[in-house]
Amino acid sequence: MPSLVVPVGVLSVASLVVLSSIGIHFFWLQLLWVAIGCVIATAFFFIDWQSFLNYRWLLVALYVVSAGL
Repeated sequence: MPSLVVPVGVLSVASLVVLSSIGIHFFWLQLLWVAIGCVIATAFFFIDWQSFLNYRWLLVALYVVSAGL
């Protein structure tokens, strides 16, 4: 995961710069989504996924929810 931080950060900053030149409203919306994405990525990084492999119903539910999105 650390090897992806720099390219994703550069692309996020570039998109924020472009959106700030278009309109400040779009900048704040993009910044909000970048922050939400960072929180979710950090949470998924620290979850111990090995313990979830014992619960097949949870894996199926996660698959159904992600396929539905």
